[in-house]
Amino acid sequence: MVSTRHISPIKALAPANVSLVDPSVHTIRQTDLIFNPPIDNAIHLPGLLDESKLREAVSLSTKVWPTVAGRWGRRSKPGGGHDSVIRLTKSDIPFETQVLATSQPFADIRVIQDFKQTHLYIPQFANPGFLVPDGSFSLIMFRLTTLESSQTSVIGISWHHILGDAQVCSRYLKQLSAIYDALVRAIEPHDFFEYPDYNSAVGVDHMSDETVQDTMKMLDTSAMDKSLPRQSTLDSRQHQMDVNWDLVTISFAARELEDMKQLAVEASKGDLHWSTRGDVIVAWWLSTALGFGWPVFRVDFLMMFRGLWRDHPAFPDTLPLSVGNKSIIAHTDIPHGSHLPDIAKALRHVIEATKLDSAGSLAEINNIASIFPASERSGIVRQPVGNWDDGVVFLNSIAM
Repeated sequence: MVSTRHISPIKALAPANVSLVDPSVHTIRQTDLIFNPPIDNAIHLPGLLDESKLREAVSLSTKVWPTVAGRWGRRSKPGGGHDSVIRLTKSDIPFETQVLATSQPFADIRVIQDFKQTHLYIPQFANPGFLVPDGSFSLIMFRLTTLESSQTSVIGISWHHILGDAQVCSRYLKQLSAIYDALVRAIEPHDFFEYPDYNSAVGVDHMSDETVQDTMKMLDTSAMDKSLPRQSTLDSRQHQMDVNWDLVTISFAARELEDMKQLAVEASKGDLHWSTRGDVIVAWWLSTALGFGWPVFRVDFLMMFRGLWRDHPAFPDTLPLSVGNKSIIAHTDIPHGSHLPDIAKALRHVIEATKLDSAGSLAEINNIASIFPASERSGIVRQPVGNWDDGVVFLNSIAM
């Protein structure tokens, strides 16, 4: 069946983003080191891909996603112990090509694929069973397959969970697709798309351009049943989002949060004490209203957490073990013309309502909130640097 197979690594490039806090390592949150296997996916494309341009696109992608060319490791802490880190090593990325002389069509286009159908198209890590990688292993691998009978291509990818979950992998693949498309059309890639900020570049952005987590709430103990045809449901949800909303991804650095804190405390007339993540969220909302003058009339609060953490306080006893991602959504309406202190109280109310929900807690927030201004549709506001460990909040803002 396999007529040819070649392995030729791709050279990584130096990161383009000069805002890297530390060019050598990126700290991984301990909660990310759960026992999750690599994310495997095979993408069937209608025609033949240009191998040289795909290789160039993968190489260019390392400029904005430096962790994909990194290695897992440990860094000693001054007071003892260690941090888990991704070392930004600019290591080669394994890239395989093969030709399959088969008449069997590639039919599995579901979100959760049947590995029995896709394993021929997916590269395997040196130790397929590893969950926390060894420092010598790659964190991402590619295999490009040419199907002779149909003259089509299949891209297989193995993405280690250390780099981020399936949503982060999806964001990376979209970025890779944009770079490849630019190369095919003879456009300079840096003129075709905007480099992500450091938060996106290191792959710790837990948000997704597709807001489909509410759909995941429908999954029950049969979530891992490979026969569930959910692609149409997710596509329909994404199409609805594309038609009705502009998604705005915003994050703030610690120094910006300090400025926001002062504004928010003043606006709430002492009612905000800045002691919890909920207060961080409220401060962001208030500062956004102050800074952009957006009238806020509805608050949608979205909380996501991983369903595999049996011993984690965010894992409810009633949640099936097989479910990977869950989300809790709550909302409240705010009367038109409300003052900032009233908006702050409404925000706290909806956050507390979510916190008391039996299906989750605020202990593990990955994705938070939406803002619906009454003004005309807005575009992307900005994407500053930062992560939770540095006191930074990740937020999604969906503008009408």
